[in-house]
Amino acid sequence: MESCLTIVELVYLDYENNEERNISELHLLDPAFARLSAQAICVALELLPINGDNNSSWTKKASFKSQEDTLN
Repeated sequence: MESCLTIVELVYLDYENNEERNISELHLLDPAFARLSAQAICVALELLPINGDNNSSWTKKASFKSQEDTLN
């Protein structure tokens, strides 16, 4: 049975946007790229002041939640 799907939705997690493309524009990922380590930047909520107040600090619970959300 042949699929009649011609348009797919691409979701870009890094930029939080999406677009529709013709399925003929998609290509298989080269296995060499699939073996690369994930590319990311370090995020540390506890280094940022709360509402611009340099004397304030985030709770351990808030910092942990930020790390948990970022890593998952």
